[in-house]
Amino acid sequence: MKLVLDTHSPKPLPERSLRFEFRSPEPAPFERKTCVNEDDPKMRDEVNLLTDVGTSKALVLVKESGSAASLIQRLAEAGFVVNASSDPTQSLEECRLNKPDLAVVDEDLQTMSGIHFIFDLLKVSWTTATIIVSKRVDEAIHEATEGLGILGRIKDYEDLESLESLLKKFEEM
Repeated sequence: MKLVLDTHSPKPLPERSLRFEFRSPEPAPFERKTCVNEDDPKMRDEVNLLTDVGTSKALVLVKESGSAASLIQRLAEAGFVVNASSDPTQSLEECRLNKPDLAVVDEDLQTMSGIHFIFDLLKVSWTTATIIVSKRVDEAIHEATEGLGILGRIKDYEDLESLESLLKKFEEM
């Protein structure tokens, strides 16, 4: 992808804001998104971003940074743009601006449960498919997440076989 700085903005942008256009080698449909200047959350100046619609986005929310390298690599190989985080609050705010298509969430997060995070995420983006990482058996997870419509469970970040079957289900949706 090529990064192009657009200096011909229709309205003046805040001093520290930039407008970017991402171009892929072949023409792709684009969707206009709006985000807030991240340098100063109190500034509500809007910055237009052109985002590739054809790219699937995945959020991986883990308890400890760096613990899900193989899972992240597999999602990237499957064509996802992956955003990995260990901060549920920050991830939820990011999801408000840039909704993921898929979220893989550890059941045991540092500041809240993964099930609680999924509940909050679905309030922001009800179309996001979710996978939970849990050592509990499927029946216990099904009971705990009833009504949330999760795609399924993987037992840990190395359970790539279960991940593959869930990714197939995701593609069929």
